[in-house]
Amino acid sequence: VILGVVVSRFLRQPPGMDPHTADARFPAHELAAIIGVIALPLAGVLLAELVTKAFTDRYVLAAVVGLSVLFSQAMHKILRGEFCIAAMIAALLLVWFGALEVKEVRAAMAARQRLDESITLLRSADKEGLPIVAAEQLTFVELSHYAPPDIASHLVYLANPSLARRLLGFNSIELAMLELVGPRFHMQVAPFEQFTASKARFLIYGYLDLRFTWVIRALKERGFRIEYQANLEKNYLFAVAPPD
Repeated sequence: VILGVVVSRFLRQPPGMDPHTADARFPAHELAAIIGVIALPLAGVLLAELVTKAFTDRYVLAAVVGLSVLFSQAMHKILRGEFCIAAMIAALLLVWFGALEVKEVRAAMAARQRLDESITLLRSADKEGLPIVAAEQLTFVELSHYAPPDIASHLVYLANPSLARRLLGFNSIELAMLELVGPRFHMQVAPFEQFTASKARFLIYGYLDLRFTWVIRALKERGFRIEYQANLEKNYLFAVAPPD
């Protein structure tokens, strides 16, 4: 946009351009649709804050459509239909998108390295073949899908919608884990009370974000002994023993 504004200062009105076309505006109903699509992130964040307590960019990805229409129309007016400058800006955008893709590939490689490090840590810590409770759902799903059988077979996610509602303020994740992720993808999702009633020792591993992690607090309320073992950046490993 900045490049277009600067270049437009040195452009003259093309002699063949129809002034009616140059000053054309969106009809009111199309403008309302564009503004509505652009406003999706605002509506998504408000819905997350007031109702679902969960939000990520992909929920409102359609906002890109509105922004793209607005950007294209703005550049058309600023550049007055000058094709060469528009082509140059398009080329710059392609280079930018390429750079973003390279960044995504590097991020994926870093994520793969962190996953390998997690698997190595869990193998070294779980010599006795103890159950490995995932502290939150993202760690659980990732390890269940990518980890080798000697780790994946020990993984379990503890779910309890009522405890999640009391400790976090929402339980949509717990319901999804019990009703969808466990049955449909054949991952080991166990009711919290049933699992802890066995009074067996186990490990806990994952990212301890207190906005989404309730299992540590629930175990402490019930007198379980939780001992720090190791961590990989923000992923922590604990050994858990039943109450005396």
